[in-house]
Amino acid sequence: MVQHLIRDGYLRQFVRHPAQATVAPDAPVHQVRIDRSTQFVNTISHSATQAYNLNPRIMSRIHKKDLNGKEIFSVAKALPMESWMMRPIFFSAQDVPMNGQAHSDPLVITLLIEEWGVRRILVDSGSSVEVLFYDTFKRMELSDDILVPSTYRIYGFNGTVTIPKGEVTLRVSYGGGYLDTLTTFCVVDIASPYEAIIGRPWITGIKGVASAYHQRLRFPTYKGITEVVGDPQAARRCMQVDAQINEERRARQRREKKRAKEAKVAEELERVISQAVMTYEAQGNEPS
Repeated sequence: MVQHLIRDGYLRQFVRHPAQATVAPDAPVHQVRIDRSTQFVNTISHSATQAYNLNPRIMSRIHKKDLNGKEIFSVAKALPMESWMMRPIFFSAQDVPMNGQAHSDPLVITLLIEEWGVRRILVDSGSSVEVLFYDTFKRMELSDDILVPSTYRIYGFNGTVTIPKGEVTLRVSYGGGYLDTLTTFCVVDIASPYEAIIGRPWITGIKGVASAYHQRLRFPTYKGITEVVGDPQAARRCMQVDAQINEERRARQRREKKRAKEAKVAEELERVISQAVMTYEAQGNEPS
């Protein structure tokens, strides 16, 4: 119970973390909490998810809906705005990787989630929910006992509906100690080349700007604008694996559709033969 309370953001004043040597003792930390906030329901239901698209975003727009079919948006609880939080954020042509070569790689970064270095995190501004895949959840040696039941379903993973295993609130941070967020993740048990997905609530919560083209996520800190640089090689590997997963899924659907069609044909043929036999027997029993 105590561990659960700590992970959910309570009792943090009693938790001691290793000191960051690069941060001054009184340095302000950019803190924000991204809650589940299922009580805040948008009154506009979005249309069906987009078709599967590898370019540039791997997933379709990921979102969550309540039992009434209305989309749910997470709400970020942040401290009042300070001057250092209002610094301008911009990108230039010099920030583009590969000497400015055009590309369509998704933004894949590494962050600390509960002190674990999670390396394949997809930054997807089209997602209205933060996702932690169950394989990652287990590798972090977290117990299912800390999962809170979800009151919604996830839409957008290859156009399918996904029932979450639950929710969990974890600490997400970045090196230097300038960023500390409590983020509620939706834990889903599906195949994915990624370990987690960071969506729009988290990005807006840290007042950040993500650019897949520049392969950077930038956000303000009291020391200036801090950036998290993407890993294009990891992004390409994830694209290849995701394409393979999608092709296997389509092949499986084709096989299931073929088996269903064959079963239907066999059933119809059996019905026709049975009807013909009954007709033949009825005619043979008529008096001559």
